[in-house]
Amino acid sequence: MLGGEYDTSGVVIVERRAVPQDLPVWAIEDSPEVRIGRVSGQGADVFGSIAAVAATSTGDIVVADLRPVGVLQFDRAGELRFRAARSGEGPGEFRSVASLMVTPGDSLIVLERAPPRAVLFDPQGAHIRTTPLSSDDAERHGAIAYRGILDNGTIVATRAVRSGSIINRDHRRFLNQLTYLDPVGATVLRGSSFFDPVLFSERVTIPQPNGPVSAVVMRTPPIAGRAVYAVRGAHVAVGVQGRGEILVHDTVGNVVRILRPPGWGILTDRDRYLRHAAASATSSSGATLGESPEVTASHLPDTLPGFERIMLDAVGRLWVEEYVPEYEIREASWWVFDSGGQFVARTQFPSGFVPHQIEANEVIGVTRDEADVPFVERRRIVRSSPP
Repeated sequence: MLGGEYDTSGVVIVERRAVPQDLPVWAIEDSPEVRIGRVSGQGADVFGSIAAVAATSTGDIVVADLRPVGVLQFDRAGELRFRAARSGEGPGEFRSVASLMVTPGDSLIVLERAPPRAVLFDPQGAHIRTTPLSSDDAERHGAIAYRGILDNGTIVATRAVRSGSIINRDHRRFLNQLTYLDPVGATVLRGSSFFDPVLFSERVTIPQPNGPVSAVVMRTPPIAGRAVYAVRGAHVAVGVQGRGEILVHDTVGNVVRILRPPGWGILTDRDRYLRHAAASATSSSGATLGESPEVTASHLPDTLPGFERIMLDAVGRLWVEEYVPEYEIREASWWVFDSGGQFVARTQFPSGFVPHQIEANEVIGVTRDEADVPFVERRRIVRSSPP
């Protein structure tokens, strides 16, 4: 059975647990139409660390680079049109980039996290204003993460909110609350809240100059489902990986559709994961993952997350990346659904290509060469008929 649809209290629930055998396969062209970047030199297209990539309504590509800090806009042929900003604290300057957004009128918004503020530029790259994004209840709300911008100019973000769920005396669970901000940063409304994975304590050994030190650290379960987000047009999609559900919200925070795509309910191969982790992975602190297998194994979920990333394209299609556990060496497939939750196609992106924005017939993303130099590319989507 491929699934079904039913309505409950005005919310359409769409079950798509199995994949049609005659589903069309789309291809992403191996050779990019446009490739922006160089290995070395002094030009604007020598990227250091790309923070974000977006596209305007005319097809221009906008790149936020962190080394050096700046926002650059290129035309469809990949030629530089202008550099919009640089590092600093003066008008039109910023220290870091948390997110880059293009407004419905092709103005640019650069969002910083600390301090939270929006730096707005017109379509020609001239600075318009810098607006602090703060509120009276900032003390009760944690870090802000910017998720996207709607067609009406509303900025969609999430704020970490401390819940009453206590892990131990020093740690509590946090949940991410959808927050809708107007173009000048004022909170319009707060929507649904979604839990991050529960943290757990683990004893690790941390290398130090005077010898290894044993310490207890708080960890997120390695493959626990979390919330992922996609914002485009008039919708906000929130994927709850642990439940295998994608909740589609409207512009005022109401859930209008719940999609349950294929991939949820696959059992976690704990032994295989732990063997892989112990053999090949180390944490950022230098502590070996898996060295406390009894703790790690006990906190691995019974089932794998239902999917990985989600994206909305320019015509309202929802793209869902299947979850591939670390111990499986293969490329992930993406499922494409129409605005009503019907299967449209499946596809795979070229190895190493990370999509940032999907249009009706093309995708813009970042790839890296053998020396880890980043390049921005535009690739065509090639559609096929059902087999």
